[in-house]
Amino acid sequence: MQDALVLPTLVGAQHPNQSMLPGPFSMPGYRHHRRSRLALVVWIMFSVLLLPGCQAAPSQVLFGASFPDWMFCMLGGVILTVATHSIVKRYDKLHWLVPLPISYIAITTIYGVLIWVLAFQR
Repeated sequence: MQDALVLPTLVGAQHPNQSMLPGPFSMPGYRHHRRSRLALVVWIMFSVLLLPGCQAAPSQVLFGASFPDWMFCMLGGVILTVATHSIVKRYDKLHWLVPLPISYIAITTIYGVLIWVLAFQR
């Protein structure tokens, strides 16, 4: 006897095993697909346990307190973005950075990552 896939069908479905839902739900071998997806999820969950574990975040001591390195990178990125804004504004080229919020977030991120790579890699 053939395994019938019981899924709620929407109006317009042509066969009881065929729903109008997108993706893997419209496939005849849905049960096999669901098992392989479950196996992948279980494999990922167990592989996370094999990671090296938690270690202390890299930090710098400043005035007796420890601050994480990413905080200095973020601060440097913001300062360099403000400097970039003033330079671009002085030459009247702000139209290069449209839309401004997305451009400033991207520029700050790029500067922060550059500071991390150049200054904090051990």
